[in-house]
Amino acid sequence: MIKYYFILCLLISMNLLTAMPVWYSEADNTLEYQDYLIGKGIYEYNRKTKANALEKAKAEALKNLAMMLSSQVTGEILVKQSEKIHNNEVKAEECFVNETQIRSNLEFVNAQVLKNERDDGMIYVLVGIPKADLKNFYKNKVLDHLDFITQAYLTTNKDVALVSREDIQLLKQALIRYEQAKEFYKTWQVINQWQSDLDYYWQKAPKQAELNYRLSVYESGRAKSVYDIAEELCENMNLNPQYPVLLQPVNFENFQFISDFSKQLNSSIHSILQNKYNMRVIESIENDSVYYQTKGKIMESGKEFNVLFSIKDAVSYKEISNQSLINQLSVSKLGREFIQPKNYKQLLEDRIQLCNAIQTDNSLKVDLQTDKLTDGAVTYVFGDEPKIFIRANKACYVRLIYIFADGTKTLLIDNYFVGKHQINQWIKIGNEFEVCGPEGSEQLLLQASTSELPPISISRKMIDGNDFIDYIQNNDFSLHLGKTRGIKQKSSKQEITESTYQWTIFEK
Repeated sequence: MIKYYFILCLLISMNLLTAMPVWYSEADNTLEYQDYLIGKGIYEYNRKTKANALEKAKAEALKNLAMMLSSQVTGEILVKQSEKIHNNEVKAEECFVNETQIRSNLEFVNAQVLKNERDDGMIYVLVGIPKADLKNFYKNKVLDHLDFITQAYLTTNKDVALVSREDIQLLKQALIRYEQAKEFYKTWQVINQWQSDLDYYWQKAPKQAELNYRLSVYESGRAKSVYDIAEELCENMNLNPQYPVLLQPVNFENFQFISDFSKQLNSSIHSILQNKYNMRVIESIENDSVYYQTKGKIMESGKEFNVLFSIKDAVSYKEISNQSLINQLSVSKLGREFIQPKNYKQLLEDRIQLCNAIQTDNSLKVDLQTDKLTDGAVTYVFGDEPKIFIRANKACYVRLIYIFADGTKTLLIDNYFVGKHQINQWIKIGNEFEVCGPEGSEQLLLQASTSELPPISISRKMIDGNDFIDYIQNNDFSLHLGKTRGIKQKSSKQEITESTYQWTIFEK
């Protein structure tokens, strides 16, 4: 009797956990809040975390909003660029926006909690950012950056013999601001529905090529080593040795691609922070400790490259930024194929294919993380055993497709069911995986649906006489993506979401 009573109580508690508010599960809240950009957040709390539950759920909602906004901006920019450029190839890396950058900006805008509701240890939040406030925020950011760039260009207009170290640093800061201004501008264009009144200011400001040319002239005297570049990126950091530094990989363009150059650069930065600044460098967050967090990006600029690097204080959120130009002499010395990720062109084509096919549904939401940091570039080495976790806000079926560096695709998990009793929990899925060769950037495509996903054509191959690997037939892959896109159209009760994740493999 006690056994049956326990089972009954368990079933009742499971039903209570899934009692999601109607307003939260609605796919579209735009009619009620048409003047807002909307994000949804959910957080499971206990007695200790109850006081901060609302803020935690709000943070999840802002994360959700940033993901949707970055996908929308990237998609619209890609379409606009394709419409404008007919004869020449679209430079796709110019179209992508960084979700992390958008999310950090949303923290400074007036995000309002429009609705919230608690139910048996769960809190649900609907967060809205007034569109007018967001427009003004991005517009002012663009204008401030362009003004700084113009002043820097005028100040550094000197004979080479009179150029000081401060002039070079000012140009580097101007180039960092230029990249940031482009990111702000792309987002502002989409929010403002492409009714731009900032074109005049862009035309008036110095061009990126002019800034790069002047900096390359001033710095053209010598070729730099990887360590030289790392030293420039770590200049004048003024860090407090009391706090550790969370060092993240420097990724290529706005993607999470990692090259051999990135790997060596991170190693040099690690050495400089440790030996010159007496900093303790960590690879993962240690509980809720205070720490610095790095962010780095390599941008291709004609025959040269710019490396942008910043460290943010986790307490005050102040950001210290530096930039290093890899001039033509340095590119010749290091090798362009060393600076760029391996198979970069193929990687970019795969990313565009997935980006064009994927749209994020506003109702069903599935997150994925590994045993390593997920916000930014992730690296593994041969022999590592990554663990994969997923979290869904509804009962659904999940499929994981792994895309190798050479473009080969394999089916890892197919129609894995997440039950109602598992929603909003991190679930470890799959068997143990082991990282092996070859080196390169590889991707995970996650698909989730409230109904079973349509079948995909595979060919099964035996490995080492024991294990089987299910290879996806490439000629069927695009057709398969088209089928999943059609699920939403066939039935309003059926929902699907797709997203991509990426890591880079290295030898030990």
